Amino acid sequence: MIKMQEDLRCLYKWLCVNRLQLNVNKTKFMVISRAANVSSDNYSLKIKDEVIEKVRIIKYLGIYIDDKLKFEEHIDYTVAKIRKKIGLMKRSSSDTQIDKLQKMQNRAMRFILNKRYDTPIQEMIAELNWLSVKQQIFYHAMKFVFNIKQGRLPDYLSDILRYNSETHSYLLRGNNSFRLPLYKTEIDKKNIFYKGLKCYNELPAQIKNCENDVTFKRLLLDHCRTLDIR
Repeated sequence: MIKMQEDLRCLYKWLCVNRLQLNVNKTKFMVISRAANVSSDNYSLKIKDEVIEKVRIIKYLGIYIDDKLKFEEHIDYTVAKIRKKIGLMKRSSSDTQIDKLQKMQNRAMRFILNKRYDTPIQEMIAELNWLSVKQQIFYHAMKFVFNIKQGRLPDYLSDILRYNSETHSYLLRGNNSFRLPLYKTEIDKKNIFYKGLKCYNELPAQIKNCENDVTFKRLLLDHCRTLDIR
C-alpha cells in the first residue's frame, strides 16, 4: 500500500500540473486476492487528504468485478436480466398483447411522420426503417438463441441445447438444427424456449449457420423485414 500511495501522490501532482481534476467521490479501489485468509480491512488510500472508498464489488464496463474474481454477482445480474427479458417476451407473446403494442407503435409512427389515420403500416415502417412489434420480438428472440449458442449466457442455458447431429451420425438435412424438447401438449409447445428454438431451426441456412455477430445481425434484420408485419 505504501507504493500505491506514492503512485497516487505522483498522479495527483501530474493532474495539478496539467490542470485536471479527479472526482474522489467517484474514485474507488479494490484489493483483489483469491486467498481466503487475506483481509483488506486495514488498507487505506488517499488522494491529497481525501480518503478513497474501498469496495468489494464494482461495475466496470458492464461487468461486476469482485475482490475474489468469482464473478458470482455478475452471473446473478446476468440471470436476472435474462429472466426479465424472458418475462417480457412471455407477457408480450399473445396476439392480444402484441396487438396492443402494435397499436401504440402505429400511433407513434403517425405522429412522427404526420400521417393520416388510414396510412398503411407497411408504408410507415418502410419510411422509418423500423421493425413492427412482432418482427422485433422475433429479432430479439433469435439473437437470444444465438447468444446461447455462442456460449455467452450462463451454462445452464447452453447445456440444454442439443443438435440433431448428436443423435444421428449420418448426414441429414436438419443435422445442424436444434433438437426440440419432447413436449406432448400444445400448451407446453407455447413455451418461449421451445418456440425460440423452433423459429431458429426454420431460419434460412446462411443465417442459422452464421457464426459472426455483425453478419448474423445484418442477415437476421433483413430476414425480419420479409416477415408478416402483424
